[in-house]
Formats: sequence, C-alpha cells, structure tokens
Amino acid sequence: MRRPVRTGVTVSALLALVAGLAGPATGAAREGKPSRNELAGTWRMVSAVSDPGGPAERRPYGDNPDGMVTFSENGTFVEVFQDTTIPRFASGERVGTPEENAAVVGRSLGQFGTYEVDRRGEYSSNVIIGSTWPNRNGQRWQTPVLRFIRAGDQLTEVLEAPGVPRLEIRFVRVP
Repeated sequence: MRRPVRTGVTVSALLALVAGLAGPATGAAREGKPSRNELAGTWRMVSAVSDPGGPAERRPYGDNPDGMVTFSENGTFVEVFQDTTIPRFASGERVGTPEENAAVVGRSLGQFGTYEVDRRGEYSSNVIIGSTWPNRNGQRWQTPVLRFIRAGDQLTEVLEAPGVPRLEIRFVRVP
C-alpha cells in the first residue's frame, strides 16, 4: 500500500504565508514604504468647533460632544460623533417624530471607510464607503483639505474644504 507523501505544508500555512506577503493594506505598505502608522488606534472626541475663533464659531456636536474614531492597522476606519444633549425619542421606538429625527441627523454623524498613510506614517487620504450623511458616500478626502495632526496621545482633525467653515475636532487616545 502506497502512503501519500507529506510535504509539511498545510493549506492554513500557505494562506498565512500569502497573507504575510500581502502585508497591511495601508498605502504606505503597498508602496514598499515603512509601515509605521501614526493614526492606528482608538481616539475619543473631546471637542468639535466649526470656524474656531471666527465670527460664525459654533459647536456642531454641542458643548460636551461624544464620539470615537478607530483607525485599524490595515487601513480601515469607523467614526461616530454625537451631541450628548440629543433627547431620547418619546415613543421609545427607533424612528422618532420629524423634530426628533431632525435633531439626530443635524447633531450626529457616523461613517466608515478606508484610509492611507504616507511614508512618515501620517494621514494622506481616505474614502468614505458609508455615512449617515448620504452625500458623503464614496467621497475621497485627502490632504490638505483633511488633515490629522498627532501630538503624543492627542489628535486633531482639521477639515478645510472650500466654501465651508474650518472644522477642528480634538481627540485623546483611548488606552
């Protein structure tokens, strides 16, 4: 009786090898650049100010906003921001009155997508795959319009798009 020859390579080992060769999905890694990623991790929102210091300064998520953004090592992100003073729906159901729905839509945002970092490990661009603000679905944002500035365990997101007030969102790293 002939026994099959064992090569010592399993399908799992082969898949692990292929995955290892593919590496992380950040743009920097795909281009053979260092894979350091200054954004990777979870960050909690501490403030959000539109037109800071200007005549139209406002706080789009209220005086005590809450939210988080998580950047994975492999180039995906998810973020959810809200004004903590949005009242609960009186009915207890998921869909509220027109006024309740307008408060949620106007004072919260959730979105997810992919992002890339440059050779220094700093943000360079993202693509929004899905958003609670449907107009953003499929949009690509890149520097200098959208920037993330990291200083230790603090991160500042700065959006400076033509025709809209500057938006600054500040975060702290979640341990």
